[in-house]
Amino acid sequence: MGSERFLRLINERRADRPGFWMGNPHPTTLPMYLKHFGVPDQTALSERLGDDFAWHPADFVCWSHPEGKPIFDVLGGDARRSLGQEGVFADCDDPSAVDRFPWPDPAYMDLSKLEDRLRRSGESGMAVASGCWSCFYHVVADFFGMENYFIKMHTDLRTVLAVTERVVDFYMAANERVFGRYADRIDAFFLGNDFGSQLDLLISPECFKRFVLPYFKRLIDQAKAYGLRVMLHSCGAIDKVIPDLIDAGIDALSTVRAGAEGILASAAPVGAFTNNGETAYSIASGGALELLAELPADALPWAEAGLSATVRLSRLEFDASLARIEDGGKGARVAVVRIEPEELSARGVEAPSLAGREAEAEIRSKTRRYEVALPLSAVREERDGIRILLIETRQGPWGEERYAREVAARELARDDRYIAIEWGYGLSPEAIVESDRALQDGDRVRR
Repeated sequence: MGSERFLRLINERRADRPGFWMGNPHPTTLPMYLKHFGVPDQTALSERLGDDFAWHPADFVCWSHPEGKPIFDVLGGDARRSLGQEGVFADCDDPSAVDRFPWPDPAYMDLSKLEDRLRRSGESGMAVASGCWSCFYHVVADFFGMENYFIKMHTDLRTVLAVTERVVDFYMAANERVFGRYADRIDAFFLGNDFGSQLDLLISPECFKRFVLPYFKRLIDQAKAYGLRVMLHSCGAIDKVIPDLIDAGIDALSTVRAGAEGILASAAPVGAFTNNGETAYSIASGGALELLAELPADALPWAEAGLSATVRLSRLEFDASLARIEDGGKGARVAVVRIEPEELSARGVEAPSLAGREAEAEIRSKTRRYEVALPLSAVREERDGIRILLIETRQGPWGEERYAREVAARELARDDRYIAIEWGYGLSPEAIVESDRALQDGDRVRR
């Protein structure tokens, strides 16, 4: 049964296969899935697809304000235009004013709306994840406007904390109602906050530990008091705070981060592969451990053998290297990350003792310094290469005069704004980045 498999996996025990959950379909695509599979609702879709657990977010399901108001009116009735849009506390610098806001009453949580969902999931043999989604980080960001929120962490700490406290207080009170009534029918508390970008955390680890982590701890401790496991979702590259989340009591982490910088994504336990239906491990000669991770098609295009890596495994951290990239078939690539025997010995472990366990590998790209980098506006694309206009100074009858001089250059690298070039002129020439008219080689120019 799915519930048994789920509990074995979340308790770090082997199961007959990896767990499966379809995720939460977007409202625009859910009707397509229901029509295709011929089922009436999302719960039936989970049953049809063989999900091992069902997710029932209590705040989304149960909130029932008699006037149709949202839980948090973060924009004061305005329509959402952007994540940076200023919310009702954007200009607030008085923590006492926070108390005057019409904060939500958890009494408007109609828990009877959970009843049928929990019953159906239980009867189908699925594990149940519930409790409020508790996305306080997003809610507080919306109350200020995201960029404003991040700035106020440094300029108005007391107001930020006052708003955070009131938001988390609601989720604590709402979860208390849910757990108090249904804890014996729930296997895990599932909450979510997206605090990572494709490159890194959205805020510094220090700010995360001051403004976010303590409130995660409150919510986690509440669920643990009811005997529930805790799962957390976050998108993005959040590696820097995963150890802190584990210490706070998180039992499982749900991430959507394929392509995030420095991240290897895999759908199966890293460090294990299947051979005729049996889990096996790969140990290179000399006792080194090799971990395998399937890369998404467009992930880490710069990955190459020899890059340094960090492996987190069984709460230990190892220095490692990217040994090679293998062909995984059908366009897939497999990264093989190698931990040398000396590194294993330094941690007091041997490769066989770690085989088959889930791990996380972070590969670091090489930092390259380029002598010359110009805005893309300075480049002329030609069929035989790129051209750049330099400013050349000549002595004229009235003194120095400046002319445009076209030279060839070799492209080394580029992104969406700049291009790194090699041209043999060192750093001394000035390149023409923009002009108020079209220029040709030999045209006279002025600053």
